[in-house]
Amino acid sequence: MVQLSLDGAYVAKGYSDLEYDLATVVYELGGGHCLTALQNSPFAFPSRNVLFERRQEYKLNITIGKPRISDLLDNIEIMFKDIRPSLEGTKLTS
Repeated sequence: MVQLSLDGAYVAKGYSDLEYDLATVVYELGGGHCLTALQNSPFAFPSRNVLFERRQEYKLNITIGKPRISDLLDNIEIMFKDIRPSLEGTKLTS
């Protein structure tokens, strides 16, 4: 593979955020075998190892019984605590 890179015949594939998001959804809903099948298909999804490098685990509060607004607000804070506010606002399309 090193020789192919030197000859210009091999180019590493970069993935877009959309491809990472699709691969994450495929892995979460379909499992590792489904993701591997799509990785080896013409779609060339990212591998499970590549996803695990980018994956984030959240410690969400699970509510037993009737949901409380405090639990909901705590979970929203956990999910979005690392996201910086944008001056551009929210867009529905790219």
